[in-house]
Amino acid sequence: TKYQLLFRHMLYCRYVERKLCEVWVAQQATKELNLEGCTPSYSLRQRMIHLCRSYIYYLTVEVLGPNFHRLIQALDSVKTVDDLLELHEGFLDRCMKESLITDPSTGLYKSWS
Repeated sequence: TKYQLLFRHMLYCRYVERKLCEVWVAQQATKELNLEGCTPSYSLRQRMIHLCRSYIYYLTVEVLGPNFHRLIQALDSVKTVDDLLELHEGFLDRCMKESLITDPSTGLYKSWS
């Protein structure tokens, strides 16, 4: 289930990014109307897209990539299947923790499980 939580989280982040990009396309049509009240929403949408993209980058490059390489390097020292399962469980736990899914202050894990 940890894989499901982790990859569902990443997929949902991609989904949110895609929806924000769709909003951007829709706002481009209204840009010619010079609606002054919409300027804060344009700025907010752009910052939200930036946050989504930065977080997705963080997940893939800073969390999953290094932890996967650590897992692959540690496979050389595995002697038994139990060692392998323990190593793999540690990999998943680190990925969940570093991706902020199991952080008690966010409550994401409780709301998704």
